[in-house]
Amino acid sequence: MKRNVFLILVFLAMVTSMAYAQDIENLFDNPGFEEGSGVDLQEIPGWVLYKQSDATGFLSINTTEAIEGNQCVMVEVTGVPAGGSWNLRFDHARRFSTEEGVTYTMSFWLKGDPGPITFSPSRGEQNEAGEWGNLTSEEVTITPEWAEYHLTFESPENRLIMWQLLISNPGHIYYLDYAQCYVGEYVESDLGSTEAAVSSTGKLAARWGSLKLK
Repeated sequence: MKRNVFLILVFLAMVTSMAYAQDIENLFDNPGFEEGSGVDLQEIPGWVLYKQSDATGFLSINTTEAIEGNQCVMVEVTGVPAGGSWNLRFDHARRFSTEEGVTYTMSFWLKGDPGPITFSPSRGEQNEAGEWGNLTSEEVTITPEWAEYHLTFESPENRLIMWQLLISNPGHIYYLDYAQCYVGEYVESDLGSTEAAVSSTGKLAARWGSLKLK
């Protein structure tokens, strides 16, 4: 009897989790990097490697390391000036408009040479005070094994933002797959059985709202 009750509870939990996951609308373009091909690229559909102040690096579409689908993207960092953490970024090509007081989540599956990467939703335009800069940011440490990393934050203002990964480790290679952007708190992706989910969490909110591509 107890075993039957346990199995029923497990089944209900799985159904609830699946239904919750299906309710999430992923707003990133080309989130699994299945569109595009080639090596030594500066951009792929939906994404761009932004460089300034003599930073150097490139993107390649990889067909052997993907954790989801048939492709992932490889980012190779070949040079970043000292102190230039903003000078090499992997950016979603389109901006988003956020609503004040609403919770948003950005997540990626990542692996590569051990080292830090910073998640940052940055203002896509100046605010009333003439400021650019990031709304919030969190640094995570990448490992050689696939893991899901995420940033959840409450938007402090109505604002156009750019989703960015700041990469500043010369000589490092990173693999990225299954990117997600959605309204609400983090929901763990059901990919792999042993990979860890790593949290980078800003201020959370219970309220949900809309997020629009620009």
